[in-house]
Amino acid sequence: MDPFGPALVGSGEVAGPILLALDAGEWKRLALLAPMDGLPAAAFIEAAVREHRPEVSVEVHEIVCASHSAVGAWISALRSWRAEQRAMLAQPARWAVLAPSGLPHWHAAWLLAAESGEFVTTILEVTPAAGAGLAPELVWFRPPPRRDGGWTVRERATAVYEAEPARTSDAAESRRIRRALSELGLVGEHPAWLHAVETASALAPHRVPVLIQGETGTGKGMLARFIHRVGPCPDGPFVAVNCGALPPTLIGSVLFGHRRGAFTGADRDQAGKFEMADGGTLFLDEIGEMPLELQPQLLKVLEDGVVEPIGARGGGRVDVRILSATNCHLMDAIGQGRFREDLYYRLSFGLVDVPPLRERLADVPLLAAGVLKQMNGSLRAPRRITAEGLAWLCAQGWEGNVRDLQNTIGRTALLSSEAELGPDAFAAALRSPRSAPRPDWPTPHEGFRIDAFLDEARRRLFDQALGMANGSQSAAARLLGVSPQAVHRYMREREGKV
Repeated sequence: MDPFGPALVGSGEVAGPILLALDAGEWKRLALLAPMDGLPAAAFIEAAVREHRPEVSVEVHEIVCASHSAVGAWISALRSWRAEQRAMLAQPARWAVLAPSGLPHWHAAWLLAAESGEFVTTILEVTPAAGAGLAPELVWFRPPPRRDGGWTVRERATAVYEAEPARTSDAAESRRIRRALSELGLVGEHPAWLHAVETASALAPHRVPVLIQGETGTGKGMLARFIHRVGPCPDGPFVAVNCGALPPTLIGSVLFGHRRGAFTGADRDQAGKFEMADGGTLFLDEIGEMPLELQPQLLKVLEDGVVEPIGARGGGRVDVRILSATNCHLMDAIGQGRFREDLYYRLSFGLVDVPPLRERLADVPLLAAGVLKQMNGSLRAPRRITAEGLAWLCAQGWEGNVRDLQNTIGRTALLSSEAELGPDAFAAALRSPRSAPRPDWPTPHEGFRIDAFLDEARRRLFDQALGMANGSQSAAARLLGVSPQAVHRYMREREGKV
């Protein structure tokens, strides 16, 4: 197997399975097994490993196989090699076999040998990274050293950077953090982004409130999931509430729940989000849109941990960690009398600032590789981004931040008929109109009604802003220069509820 392969993004290369496996664990010795016609390739791999990991001892072993296309022949060759290397394999070392680095028949031979119990070893499989900086995923098969009732039981597990068992608690925690970041697609090497991740990682193990600040589309919600994933209760529920998407009259019922008969339409008891998140995490997105009249009740829950549903005579205690996020400056909201200062300091025990994508454009290649790898999983013909296409992506401003980049790449991969995505393909995907056109200015005439025209212009502008903001009322309000309540009233008018 080649030690390097083409990257999904740009003209660079990424490490192949052997180098990825070496990077994923602390190995001391590498034995390359190859038939005679594979010795030149093995020598090339040996040279690459010596340059990449000089501390690893490398040796090449020739395997004599009667037929390269027969699994049985490979098993016989493996047994012969094992007999010759009995002294080496008897050493008290932890050996692992990287099966995907050989032919499929070689892979099958190793699995059968391990399944039968002839070799008590670890069979490793590697999912290569999509681009530089992305963690490889190792899947290993570990046959147990015993048999039950004549059957050999094989355990299978999946992990990132788990080629070796945890050496120290710090190392295990580091691997757990890397795995969570990789699974959530939180990649980046820019110092501002790394500072945000390091801050979130430091705060995660402690059940303290954390406020995540950043523009729309920067990944605040995914960072909140990361804090929950590596926090003290990762198996507990993660409940998210978008405070900006709920009518002010319903937020209290949604958060705290209600009892039957508490208000018109309350025909049954309803648990609130606090109760649903008991034993886990409650994520309050767009916390700056929380109605001022409900903020004292939220503050009380944060202080004493007791939730009192609407219409109830008493409350119940809940064990919930609070994470919140905002895309506005809460200190400005405090100065304008729209947010309580004491609530702000209660929520912001920990502060994480997420930088906009335009301030970390160096991370675009990593993000693009992750998006394209995910898209290729559902495409019949895989796509790759050319070096010119990557330069085009890095030159954009990305007003919608990471979400905007993800949408652009995903839309281009789906709509393009070409396997390689360049600047023209991305530009074509952006040519579709993002919003409704501005209405033409009419010429006053007999029968013209300016109120009707202004009503229509208002409707189009509100719809256009909501579309640009992906339905977020608070974001649409900022685009229009009005209050979120004005956007909410418009939506109720459009639905015929007023």
